[in-house]
Amino acid sequence: MSTARVQVAYLVSTLRRAGPGSQLLNLLRHLDAGRFEPVVITLSSESADSMLPEFEALGTPVRSLAMSRLHGLVNRGWRRDIERLLGRRLDAASVVHSQGVRGDVIAARFLAGVPRVATARNNPYDDYPLKFGRLPGNWMARNHLRAFRALPNVVACSCALAGLLRAQGIDAAVIPNGVDLEKFQPAAAAERSRLRAKLGLPPGARVGVSVGALSARKDPLTVVNAIRSIDDASLVIAFLGQGPLEADCRRLAGGDSRVRFVGQLADVTPWLRAADFLVSASHAEGLPNAVLEAIACGLPVVLSDIEPHRELLDPVPTAGFAFPVGDEQALARAMARPLPQVARSGVLDPATAGLIGAERMSQQYQALYERIAGAGARS
Repeated sequence: MSTARVQVAYLVSTLRRAGPGSQLLNLLRHLDAGRFEPVVITLSSESADSMLPEFEALGTPVRSLAMSRLHGLVNRGWRRDIERLLGRRLDAASVVHSQGVRGDVIAARFLAGVPRVATARNNPYDDYPLKFGRLPGNWMARNHLRAFRALPNVVACSCALAGLLRAQGIDAAVIPNGVDLEKFQPAAAAERSRLRAKLGLPPGARVGVSVGALSARKDPLTVVNAIRSIDDASLVIAFLGQGPLEADCRRLAGGDSRVRFVGQLADVTPWLRAADFLVSASHAEGLPNAVLEAIACGLPVVLSDIEPHRELLDPVPTAGFAFPVGDEQALARAMARPLPQVARSGVLDPATAGLIGAERMSQQYQALYERIAGAGARS
């Protein structure tokens, strides 16, 4: 006798190429099709920098409300619009999984009676003021935290983030982010040499990568200052990303050929597999994809000493080093010293793989879906 599959609707702003979209893709890649019927609902139309093709390749239906942000602010018929898009009613046996401020606010205000779960991927007060400016950022943070308090299930992507949310009166469970271990894996010596030649990297260079937006929260200026203070002609740092601080970073680099600005990439995997280490000077994170992906590729990491970074370093002490936030000299010393080898002979340690793999993350969400869908059906 077959059991009906749990219908799960994922409510997101867009599938823009960024950490939240990658984590949703990782979750869906391991979703049990015999137990769940997923559909992704986007609130706005996709931009050129979209992960839509990757979701379509999985066979997951993606449907869009195609609303502008202005229309979204005044819309009050969200439940009607979502049900029309789905072609069915949302009921107590469905699950809505939202992520992002817009999706979480809609789920909290307009989808009462439906089993709902929201994933928190940042501390709003750490992230939004830096990204959007103090006044709009604080307004967004208040709204997002208000939505979390109104939702029946909130999941934090790290223990550190769960602690910050608890301080705001939000009781969040923890399901750590995971990484696609089939895509992100160490490169053997021959493959690494081939990738370096293809990317124009000197064979004997010590290559570091910094992945993410060139923004105040990521603090790339500290990284550039640290590099400039190191007397090592073999050192190369590649910034993979764009952002509002790019012009400042280029000016600070002063034409130093060791500092490379690669720009926004659809796929950072070749760089991670070709590099010697990853550096992150972030002031705040949820549980950073870039660091997980670097560790999966066998890279040692040099990370700012914030709790989410510590959460990754503590279980795997050989993964790298931490330095005080904003301390350029400490970062320079860390990058100049010999770094541990996380993966040997192109193979990641199985224990490390088990800690960071996406399959475990997906399984934990699936157990949560079945629990809340069952509770909703019984009620």
